Amino acid sequence: RGDGGRELKTAVAETNQYTKVADLSGSFNLTASPKGDVALLQEPASQDATRKVFLVNLSDGKITPLLDRGNNSHMLFSPDGSKLLFTRANGQSGKPELWLYDFGAKTFKNLGLATSSLKAVWSADSKQFYYALPALIPSDDAALTAPTKDTLHVYDLGSAQGKGLEFSGPDADFREMLVKSDGKMLFFRNGWDGKIYGMNLK
Repeated sequence: RGDGGRELKTAVAETNQYTKVADLSGSFNLTASPKGDVALLQEPASQDATRKVFLVNLSDGKITPLLDRGNNSHMLFSPDGSKLLFTRANGQSGKPELWLYDFGAKTFKNLGLATSSLKAVWSADSKQFYYALPALIPSDDAALTAPTKDTLHVYDLGSAQGKGLEFSGPDADFREMLVKSDGKMLFFRNGWDGKIYGMNLK
């Protein structure tokens, strides 16, 4: 914008057609819903204990607070756009915890899992997600920038239960996970050696 202000715009792919959605008060990290109806505006990382996240309606530009407490990061929409996994730093230890938000019920839940949504991936049907649990999270690396020795699990939303999965390969630091649309295989980059691995799920 010519006056130095910031705007959120949408664009038609492979064209120069832009539509203004809303004026922004500062810099934000943007995460759009797969449904294309809403997006999340996340405050940049800072030393503050609170890192807010706002919900913006892409049709009318209305911006409302979604996460107004805690240090929140790494927004991960379910494929159907109905749920959100995100990381919130524990208020005392600073270590990551996995949280779930339900857009329909408008409820938050601490899943009690000491990991980050960086180490999670949704199933194609949005009924479950896979997550890696580090054996140890160093107090000086709560952001999990260094490799960790992980175990892999799957969490079923219907039963609200998680169970462990066996990976027969080398020590694994699960990064950038991807599940095939048929749900039969999971791929990930191993942070220890940088290689891509695959494992059968069914």
